[in-house]
Amino acid sequence: MYKWVVSYLKEDKKSSPLVASAVSFIAGIAAGFPIITGLTIVVKRYISFCESRGGYDPIYAFLRGLLDLDWLNIFGLEMVVLLLIPNIKYALQNKHPENKSTNMFMNVMEQIGRYACMLFMIIILDFAVTGFLSGFVTAVYFLGNLLLMVSYWVIWFLYSEKQEYWKQMALAIIPTALFLLSGITMLNIPLIVSAVIFGAGHIYVTRRA
Repeated sequence: MYKWVVSYLKEDKKSSPLVASAVSFIAGIAAGFPIITGLTIVVKRYISFCESRGGYDPIYAFLRGLLDLDWLNIFGLEMVVLLLIPNIKYALQNKHPENKSTNMFMNVMEQIGRYACMLFMIIILDFAVTGFLSGFVTAVYFLGNLLLMVSYWVIWFLYSEKQEYWKQMALAIIPTALFLLSGITMLNIPLIVSAVIFGAGHIYVTRRA
């Protein structure tokens, strides 16, 4: 899948940013869910095997707890991975980017907020997360995240074609909006706080850049 996407993007020079981003976005989801599903099936089969033999080793105990997935947000993990892909690509192409922000406090705040948001997008703390209040809120969570992610990828492709200020700001605002949307719809207090911290720092640093 990955090789196909890379060859498509290299060969089809005339494809619009929208088409290119849609292809990559769909490929990312198509590759991610089967991997997660496959790992889940393997774990389930191992647990079933242990239970059929009456064995309860430490690995079984760990996987049994892991399989409950009460603490893991699979969709949130997918969103984080899809956010990271274009950023990793940019980092590989620009190995020594210049940070023009001289405000150390805002730089540190941005980094703390960034990693905290990624953590709380994936990890669910029962004592700090209420969850969805209705089916409508659940739909807003999933559809809102997908729309924001598609917008993020489209603007990344536009930005790779031509770097402009509005694109830089959009790439700073969209992840903040995605984290905030996720936190608010799930009533995830740690994620809401982290998103506010990240947004303030990231938008400030991006403006200075």
